[in-house]
Amino acid sequence: MAEPTTPPPAAPLVLVEHTTPFKKGSGSNQNYASDHTQGDYEAYLKQDVAEEVIITVADFLEWILLAPPGWETELDTQSIVGEDQFKTLLAKYVEVANKETSHRETTMYRPFIELANRCLIDLGLRKKKPVDSDLIFCRNDPTIIRGSDAQRKPDVLNVLMGIMKARKLNIDELLDKGPSEPFYWPNVLAFWEFKRGKTKTTADVATVAKQPSSKSKTKTKAHAPTRQSPRGSTQVNSAKSETSDARLEVTDPSSAQKPSGSDNNDQSVKTASPQIQCASYALEVLSNGGLRSHVISVLVSGKSLELLYYDRSIVVKSQPLDFTDDLSTFLAILHRFGSLNTAQWGYVPLVPIPRPLPPGSTSTFSPSFYDGDELNLRDMTLKLGVIVFRAHGIIGRGTVVVHATVLRAPPNNPGLVNKSVIVKWSWSPKSRAREADIINQARAHAADTNMRRHLPEVLYSEDLDGSIPECHRHLMKHLPDEYEARVITVIVLEVLKPITELSDPNELATALRGIFKCYRWLYETVKIMHRDISVNNLMFHRVGEKVYGVLNDFDLAVWLDGENSTSRQRTGTKPYMARDLLDASPPPHRYRHDLESFLYVLVFLTCKIKGSRLARWASLPMDDLRDAKIATITAGFPPAKDEFRAFEVEWIRPLRKLFTTGTTNQEDYKDQLAAAAFRDNAPPPEFDNATLDGAVTFAKFEDILASIK
Repeated sequence: MAEPTTPPPAAPLVLVEHTTPFKKGSGSNQNYASDHTQGDYEAYLKQDVAEEVIITVADFLEWILLAPPGWETELDTQSIVGEDQFKTLLAKYVEVANKETSHRETTMYRPFIELANRCLIDLGLRKKKPVDSDLIFCRNDPTIIRGSDAQRKPDVLNVLMGIMKARKLNIDELLDKGPSEPFYWPNVLAFWEFKRGKTKTTADVATVAKQPSSKSKTKTKAHAPTRQSPRGSTQVNSAKSETSDARLEVTDPSSAQKPSGSDNNDQSVKTASPQIQCASYALEVLSNGGLRSHVISVLVSGKSLELLYYDRSIVVKSQPLDFTDDLSTFLAILHRFGSLNTAQWGYVPLVPIPRPLPPGSTSTFSPSFYDGDELNLRDMTLKLGVIVFRAHGIIGRGTVVVHATVLRAPPNNPGLVNKSVIVKWSWSPKSRAREADIINQARAHAADTNMRRHLPEVLYSEDLDGSIPECHRHLMKHLPDEYEARVITVIVLEVLKPITELSDPNELATALRGIFKCYRWLYETVKIMHRDISVNNLMFHRVGEKVYGVLNDFDLAVWLDGENSTSRQRTGTKPYMARDLLDASPPPHRYRHDLESFLYVLVFLTCKIKGSRLARWASLPMDDLRDAKIATITAGFPPAKDEFRAFEVEWIRPLRKLFTTGTTNQEDYKDQLAAAAFRDNAPPPEFDNATLDGAVTFAKFEDILASIK
């Protein structure tokens, strides 16, 4: 029997992921979505930054930039600001920054870069002739950064001098123009985005608390000051959002360098808002910059700056700082930027930092990103191969799935050496049950060998608590209500095939029926609810000539007899999420929601999606997607492909009727409640919301699935 393989999912069917009983970020919304417009892209970025935490510059310096206690007096800043060269460079920048409307923001780059690089020398952080490990400031705009399908071109970058040499660039070349040989997302330590005008000053804590906006869709919480910064009080403007684990990827295979302002894809982000624009750059660093725990960057508006921070749990920014006035704090920021090591910049040492691409390399993301690298775990060593999947989002697990070969096996399973496996790493919420534990306990309950064949097999798992960055620990400590603690979890699994490879209708029906029976067994017998039924999570393998469908990916699964998920995540993969779960305040996740997801998966597998209204489901915002699904459930789905006509007649239409009947039952009950309240009558009998008053049940679902033999 040939060993099963897990190639990358077929493009037309790979969509996205999403999770959160409390949040709505994009990390869970989208997995492999493609061909989205910039408007779609902006909508998902808005989810990630919908709630952000605002802290003082002083707190940002200590919690995120890791400035030591007493940093305010530690640096000899007076001798630097008193130098004639510093004064001259600062005056040049101030002169340009004061011309708020008559000059383009590009005129701000050179004087700022010259000032910042000079400060690094004066602070003793680099020599006049920098060495490979020195951090430098350089212009990037209008050159598009390589290593992603998204066409992004941040204004100014921090990179290491060694990267400059690898690209055959020098500092002087990057004062008035972007690099002739583009940088690569893994090269980017930080970005500095420049805007004309002044940053709007953040409201006082008391003002925010007294004047909540009735129109705002984003909740705003005021926190008591934790300390005083040199320029003001601490305020936290809480805003968190999360979703499952994926996102969209904008594709535009155009040239690597374009005139500033000519790139429609990047320009449309720039016209949205500085917040969204900066988030789009952070998205690329986290998704395409290697294994990164966080991103630190800066938004400069004239003479004011805001420090920015993004990780898988939170978006943070500092209060505005007039850095041309508060020079001591500005120099402290530059000192910390020049002092951070690679781990403090967010590079996780689990895998090697990606090597610089040679000049002339492709501009798009390569699935061979980690190919040939070794992943060393406590009891296992793996040689990595091509990427099967990577999440594209800010808030979320940041999941990466890679083919691998076992070089060193655990002592209890030496036969794994030289075997092909799948390795998955992700930033899992510490409040969640471990995926490996859930799968292993489910398999332990399966006395029937055939049921185990519908479950994935965990070969190894490990939580890397030692990889939690210091800045994460500070945020957990100081922002316990806003920050969701996460840990890198690595799980090694058997290799499976995606359900999309099954083209024979009878085999597809057999696989799907087996997956449904497994789901029902897990729910009724093992008391596990999967909560993420999607095309990407349905797999299969063959035992002899027989096909077995496999219910994969238990990241969001919960025990029914324990607490429902304590992770701040909405549950499900967005295009397949049940209508109710797309509400702004979703109800508890019930098994009928997963059955509704099963129906959507069936439609995407067997119907003519291309060119239909369903093709846009992956890119719609939550509220629009809910409306679209309500309309589709009522009006019907696109016709089935010719070879899958039986699925439309025998499965899709009858299953859809279960949900339309349930919706009618729900609306009738609401009418009865309203009438009883108006007439002052006794309310009607309690509605069975779990099954929509008996309309959607396991038994009815299974009877329908038995119709195709």
